[in-house]
Amino acid sequence: FKNSKFIIDSVAENKELSKEQMRQYDLFLQYMSKFNMATFDSLLSMALKESGRGVLQVPQYILVDEYQDSKPNQIALFSSLCSRGSIINVVGDPEQAIFERPDQILEFHAHYPSSNTRKLSNNYRSAPSIVEIGNECRSVEDPLGPQRSISSIDGLVSCEKFRSHREQDDWVISWVNDLFNAGNKYEEICILFKGVQPKYKVLPYIMFYKTLEY
Repeated sequence: FKNSKFIIDSVAENKELSKEQMRQYDLFLQYMSKFNMATFDSLLSMALKESGRGVLQVPQYILVDEYQDSKPNQIALFSSLCSRGSIINVVGDPEQAIFERPDQILEFHAHYPSSNTRKLSNNYRSAPSIVEIGNECRSVEDPLGPQRSISSIDGLVSCEKFRSHREQDDWVISWVNDLFNAGNKYEEICILFKGVQPKYKVLPYIMFYKTLEY
């Protein structure tokens, strides 16, 4: 249901689901009731009801990160709390929306007319070549506003291909040593990799080389 963008509490109202999906949903509700459990969506729905009744304690400030990925029941809860005095501040980027709802950021001011918007158009986390490619991919009449400004970060993005993990490890070690020999400090060098599999043996080698240099 989550992958289909359905809120679990509103599944019964959705007419797009098959009979088998509805049967599974009924079994799911029975299981949740039997063990006195609740889903995250159910907790949000309960909080929204409590807020509507004036029972839920109202926080003074609400900070929402990745607002572009907020679901309708979450936005409804934010609105309910703000109507009771909460001050909301959200951070988001419509270009990073994973649920295909980028308009949530663009329409935020319409929901909160007295809000102020601060656009962060300068990119400080990517090399100029990355920003240039992103700007070229955007439409001239992009509703998201002007293109991103290129930061003053110097650098070059390159793609390397390796036939084995060992070959990749050797390349990384050589790259780190080249940077060190060029005057960079080891603590200024960062290596990012996704996940923990496969288990790379790069770090011990780098530490070994670092020990030899000292």
